[in-house]
Amino acid sequence: MTDRPNRGPVVVDTDVYSARLTPDSLVAQRYDTLLVGRGAAFLSFQTVAELRYGVLLRGWASTRLNRLEAEVARAQIVHTGSDLVGAYVELRVA
Repeated sequence: MTDRPNRGPVVVDTDVYSARLTPDSLVAQRYDTLLVGRGAAFLSFQTVAELRYGVLLRGWASTRLNRLEAEVARAQIVHTGSDLVGAYVELRVA
């Protein structure tokens, strides 16, 4: 970790979030500067579903599965709704 002040929350996608669970991941290293020192991680409900799907598909050991679940439990899970859909559309247009 670093001594940088908290730079606020961050939304993290499936590939980046799962890379953080892989030792020596180049993807995790690439995004580390953007993620370290941030506030709470926000995960889409779809990201959580994709992570859990990947665990089942790959037959991860319980140790790795438990680490994933502990990490997900610390994040804020964003569920779908009109406000989220509206924000998505506005970002796409911008």
